[in-house]
Amino acid sequence: MTKSGIDPQRSLEELLPEKLRASWLRALTDRREAYRAKDEKKAEAAFQYGLGFVHALYQAGLVSGGVRDDLRELLISPDIRR
Repeated sequence: MTKSGIDPQRSLEELLPEKLRASWLRALTDRREAYRAKDEKKAEAAFQYGLGFVHALYQAGLVSGGVRDDLRELLISPDIRR
């Protein structure tokens, strides 16, 4: 069970507003690709962008605190597969 209390089999992307799913996936993909390429500068920039994106979702009331924490965890640990 994740912090948001959702079934781990359910994709976190399903909890995002449909219009924002592609943006989230792009942010997460950019972070993971830079991390795996060992491009620290690009990985940090993608990480900061992703944190800002998640923060904006939470502040706008589009995701709960638990979902926010789960999305952050995906950014912090880029090797997590979901």
